[in-house]
Amino acid sequence: MFSLPLSPPEDEKVPVKVFEQALEMIEKKRNMEDQPRVLVFHEKEGRLLGVNSECNSTP
Repeated sequence: MFSLPLSPPEDEKVPVKVFEQALEMIEKKRNMEDQPRVLVFHEKEGRLLGVNSECNSTP
């Protein structure tokens, strides 16, 4: 299993699409494309605080 938290600076508003694009680039670089994954987004007072991504990898 691979777990990755992403958190933007406090003064930045980052859309979900940007998080998804970043995760896709990371998965590609780590040869983890097309693996099952779980994304958990955290929001507080209308601001997206970050995302945790967990992916299963096969040897």
